[in-house]
Amino acid sequence: MIDPVTIIVTGVALWSAITATITAFKDGGKLLREWQKKRAAKKIRTNQYDELDRALINGPADVQGEYNRLLGLIGPHFAQGDSM
Repeated sequence: MIDPVTIIVTGVALWSAITATITAFKDGGKLLREWQKKRAAKKIRTNQYDELDRALINGPADVQGEYNRLLGLIGPHFAQGDSM
């Protein structure tokens, strides 16, 4: 049996990590839009920007997918952190 306090602490830490990750992707998306404007003005396109584009565009869905995968593996205890 898992200690309820451990479940709560783990859930809170996980919720914080997921929230921070999603926030980072959103902030990265803002940065990407600024870079896209500058790049369009200079008409420069590099592989580095292409990789960043893909990471920032796919990031939120990737995070949600990993959350869903872990929820399926761990079950309701995993999701309890989101209700706190």
